[in-house]
Amino acid sequence: QHDVVPAFADDLEQRHKELLERKDLQFAFSVDPPEPVERSPGWLDWLGDFLNLLSPLFTVIFWGALALVIGGILLAQRWPALVRQR
Repeated sequence: QHDVVPAFADDLEQRHKELLERKDLQFAFSVDPPEPVERSPGWLDWLGDFLNLLSPLFTVIFWGALALVIGGILLAQRWPALVRQR
């Protein structure tokens, strides 16, 4: 087992040398990389932070609205006369 690591290292060095000798691969670029994309506008960052801050409230609103919808459906199914009177 001790011979595996040096054999692997020799094989790795040989393969690396072969890779560098290939002419169809480009390792040095003649053109600078493009400029990074400009950040989003400040107001959009502010809006995202604000909505992130309110996300627990949206969770409560969602579950509350879902409970009201289910309650309304159950009320209409259970007591249809009560719904028709109004």
